[in-house]
Order: sequence, then C-alpha cells, then structure tokens
Amino acid sequence: MPSKSDIRAAVQYQLPPQFQPLHLTFCRNEVDESELYTVIGNDYASKFRALHVDGTVHSVDPAGKLPSRFVNMGIAQLSASINAFQQYLDEAERAHFPLIARHLRDRLVAIDPKALSHGENWWALVLEQVDDGLL
Repeated sequence: MPSKSDIRAAVQYQLPPQFQPLHLTFCRNEVDESELYTVIGNDYASKFRALHVDGTVHSVDPAGKLPSRFVNMGIAQLSASINAFQQYLDEAERAHFPLIARHLRDRLVAIDPKALSHGENWWALVLEQVDDGLL
C-alpha cells in the first residue's frame, strides 16, 4: 500500500509536468487528497486519482457526467505508457501507421495488461482514437 508521500514523490520524479498529445497535466506541488486517494493530475475532462489502498490510477470526472475509468496499475506503469505513446508519435512520423499502432498496443499490453483488459478503460479509449486517426 503506497503512502501519500510515496504517491507524491512518484508523481514528482516519474511523470512529466505535462504531456500535451494526450492533454495530460500532472500535479507538482499542490495535491488534492482524501483518505482514499491522491489526485495526481488531469486530462482536462477528468482527474487522475491514485488510490491509497493499492496505488492504481483511475480517471474520474468530478462532475460525474463521464464514467470512472481504470488507467494503470500504478504511477510507474502510467509513466511507461506515456513514454510508449511518445515513442509511437515519434515512429508514426517515419513509418507505416497500422504497423506502428499495433506496436503501440503491444507495448501498452506488455507494460500493463489490465490497462487494455476492458474496452472502457482509459488507455483502451486512447487506442480507439489512434485507430480512428484522431491521435
């Protein structure tokens, strides 16, 4: 079970302040915490929360209009997934798109199989947008 300070340190050292291609912003100084979770960032539509019980990261709409979505098993997997997406962007400029998109899916599954285990998970929806040519 990660402590609040472990979560804050992981955000500080493992995640970029922003990742514009996916509209992600991560908290650096001020964090919103409760007994159950720490808000670690957002994607403009929802807040990313790391649960204290197990460290899993979830996307939660504060207005309650969008469903809560599983993102990753932890901050380390979120960081590795962001890095894989950046590699995809770099490679997509130079290579055949379908092959690179499939390679991204394979990388994300290797990093965190649960992130793509359900079609409504956050990364599964990102890959759907990649497949549709939106990202």
